[in-house]
Amino acid sequence: MKGGLRARLLATFALGMLFLGLGLGGTAFLLVKTGLEVSLEAQGKAQTLYLARQLEEDLLLNDLYAVFRQLESLEGEGVLGFVLDPRGEVLVHTFPGGFPLNLKTLMGRFRFQGEIYRLYRSPIGDGSVGTLALAFPETPLRQKLAHLLVLGAWWALGVTALAFLLVSRAADQFLKPLEALVQGVRAWQEGWERALPDPGGELRVLHQALVAYRERVKRREQELSTLNQVAEAVNRAETPEGVLQNALEALARSGLFRCGEAWLGEVRVGKVLCPYRDEEVCPLKRGEQKTTYHTLELTEARLLLDTEAPQAFLEAIKAPIEAGLHRARYTQALKERAQERSQLLKALIQAQEAERARLARDLHDQIGQILTGIDLGLSANPLSSQHGGPTSDPADP
Repeated sequence: MKGGLRARLLATFALGMLFLGLGLGGTAFLLVKTGLEVSLEAQGKAQTLYLARQLEEDLLLNDLYAVFRQLESLEGEGVLGFVLDPRGEVLVHTFPGGFPLNLKTLMGRFRFQGEIYRLYRSPIGDGSVGTLALAFPETPLRQKLAHLLVLGAWWALGVTALAFLLVSRAADQFLKPLEALVQGVRAWQEGWERALPDPGGELRVLHQALVAYRERVKRREQELSTLNQVAEAVNRAETPEGVLQNALEALARSGLFRCGEAWLGEVRVGKVLCPYRDEEVCPLKRGEQKTTYHTLELTEARLLLDTEAPQAFLEAIKAPIEAGLHRARYTQALKERAQERSQLLKALIQAQEAERARLARDLHDQIGQILTGIDLGLSANPLSSQHGGPTSDPADP
């Protein structure tokens, strides 16, 4: 992260410096060029005026050779010149290869033998003696301008390099605490606990926001874990009393609660984490008003809790406990019905056994009576006794 952000910052700075350098360089170029042109203009006019005053006496004496010598002395600087008489005829010139006739009336810049010149005129003796014209080459101007541009480029490069180093160092100093924050957040993502160093300055706001966010995340994770533990605990209980007691124990293990009681109707079925040995002095028992005391109203039950957990979390806790109470009551009702069914079935079986025994006794008595009657009848009939079998009585129908 540090390398990427640092590279982006430095690239942005370099790009900004490039545009700034181009802007400042262009402005400096225009200013320098304008300044050199103004300087050359002033220098050309001053030198032409000075030389015109020097040539006035020689022209009055008609010493054209002396005039030529003075004009020739300027060739070392690349300056060409000519002198016109009052009628506009060329008296003397230093142009190699012949004098261009169009220069008699030309003003400003012109090209001669591949070189650009600037032409300046000055009257000699108020123009009554003649006119002096000097042509200054622009090559020295361009050389000075190029020299200044090279110096400016090197100077700008040095300043840019120094600024780049300073910005790089400042970026490292700025990104060092930020990198520590990033490493801390990355450790949080990997499940490690690491304290974030306070970077100070403007980054302190970011540090405080990250710490607050981490605390909220940890509390949220603790709340979700507590909800899961409560749900698992109430699922293990089979009675409403067990549901409330298991819920209290799960809440006590979470560390979010300091004291708690469970009531089923008007009967207390559980109490955990009470810091008082004598329950009569417990503020929760006495019902004192306190901002951390909360009552969770459940169906025919309630939980009294001493906690700083938010109300939304307390409302979320009610759902698994309510579900556990409903399941426990339903399970208890099913067990009671199964017990009643078992008792009814047992009573039915007992009644059937008693009826079966009664029927057996009645049948036994009837059979005994029949056998007794037969036996008595056989004993009373002598003919039957002789022949070994019963005989029918003719009078018997």
